[in-house]
Amino acid sequence: MFHSNLHAASPAGPVLHAITCNASAPTQQWDFDAATSEIQQRGAGAAKLCVDINGYSKANEGVLQLFACHPEDKSPTHANQAWSWDATTKEIKATGCAKGKCIDVSNYGASGSGSVVWTYQCDGTPNQQWSYDKASGALLSLQTGTKGAKLCLDSGKPPPVQRPCDVASNAKLPWCDSTLPLETRVKDLVDRITPAEIVGLFSNTDHGVASMKIPPYQWWSEALHGVGGSPGVTFGGDTPTATSHPQVITTGSTFNNSLFGLIGAAISDEARAFNNVGHAGNTFWTPNVNIFRDPRWGRGQETPGEDPTHNAEYAASFVPGMQGGVSPQYIKASSCLKHYFAYNLENWHGVDRHHFDAIGA
Repeated sequence: MFHSNLHAASPAGPVLHAITCNASAPTQQWDFDAATSEIQQRGAGAAKLCVDINGYSKANEGVLQLFACHPEDKSPTHANQAWSWDATTKEIKATGCAKGKCIDVSNYGASGSGSVVWTYQCDGTPNQQWSYDKASGALLSLQTGTKGAKLCLDSGKPPPVQRPCDVASNAKLPWCDSTLPLETRVKDLVDRITPAEIVGLFSNTDHGVASMKIPPYQWWSEALHGVGGSPGVTFGGDTPTATSHPQVITTGSTFNNSLFGLIGAAISDEARAFNNVGHAGNTFWTPNVNIFRDPRWGRGQETPGEDPTHNAEYAASFVPGMQGGVSPQYIKASSCLKHYFAYNLENWHGVDRHHFDAIGA
């Protein structure tokens, strides 16, 4: 299962990010107003701007934005600019509509400079811990970014995403030469990865290949019935929302194979848009074609149904829609079917599918 911000309100102000600290950047200078509990952008003048939870969200992954301060609004449901800094835990906690949530650097700063900052259930992890320098106004995250970069709360535009083939040392290598056959490029790429570097690539959060300037990659992006909240997906900025199509059990009940393909194509249009701005990978775990034979499993709504033939037809229609694009040479978005094994146990008497000893026959 996944949680998502599919219906989040579009941000009305600049989305906040964790960006490499720069003492001279006015977008990284903040003041705590003890009287109003606001975090205000320093130097904004009469038109004070505050750290604000978009859409008064109470959920995890509530997007933070810069918005006009409104301390006169006393309604508890509208108290989306009230914060307290806990000097012991180093957490910045919401005290209003999102009480119990902390300011959090998304995905533990795995995206490095430009990681989205949102609200998340307080858990004391480094990506929710901050230090504050009153003199400079800097709010420094204690969660370092990739390559140990120091990240500060910033209301400015995040840095552009750099692709591996944009790096000068890679640009002229065969695997970055788009005029060569794909097989030639793939072989050149794989041949350059050392055995020691390969070891770190076999998990959903791979370590990247430092020697080739290939950054870490998160394979886990969800798109079961729309691009969804997951470790590889970031909502905010240019991608504040995504379309939520009906649950698969509902779509499957139409028995309309052409519809399955059209939904796959619509999802991958948005998936590719997320990828283009660095807010998702291009590998999505969808569709779920497990056979829904027992309601006690608890995830039947993710599947087309209980009939193997019907599930096969769903996948045979959805996957080409998801992966097809304007060029037959390139897939629009990668569709990874699930689940191969041990899917029929979600959680039973404290035993969950991630930890029990599964013996396949």
